[in-house]
Amino acid sequence: MGCSQSQVCRIAGKREDIRTRYECNKTNPERKRLRSGKAEDVEGALSEWFDSARSRDIPVSGPILAEKAKDLAKHLHKEDFNPTNGWLSRWKERHNIVYKRLHGEKKDADLVAADKWTQTVLPDILKTYEADDIYNADETGLYYRALPDGTLTVKSETVSGSKRRWTG
Repeated sequence: MGCSQSQVCRIAGKREDIRTRYECNKTNPERKRLRSGKAEDVEGALSEWFDSARSRDIPVSGPILAEKAKDLAKHLHKEDFNPTNGWLSRWKERHNIVYKRLHGEKKDADLVAADKWTQTVLPDILKTYEADDIYNADETGLYYRALPDGTLTVKSETVSGSKRRWTG
């Protein structure tokens, strides 16, 4: 195998420690070296926040991660922490996180709620307008506050889009 006897003995002696570290490294098992960043507690808190955000299908970008890291560092009393682009890049690599574009629309419209709205709320709104001032704008939306077209996610996770919605 191209290893010296002392190297084999050293690895055999640390077998349980190596196995434990490998099993704990669920985020990126392909990494050969276990490295941590400059602020392990901030990185751990950011990892938990990221997992929570992605479990709720919230799109996350690099600038959002950097701001959240600053906020978490402040709460952890790490006033000198600065999430540089290099730090963020290495954090994403350590946690096997990549950018993926959201494709398709995942969620269907709530037809029951739409029918209820058109029967109860819409007539009251339309009473205030003349018939000549009412137009049909089906499938039209304002997207200046829309969610991004992509998100950072774990490499093995599949992502899909969602209905675009104006959050006015």
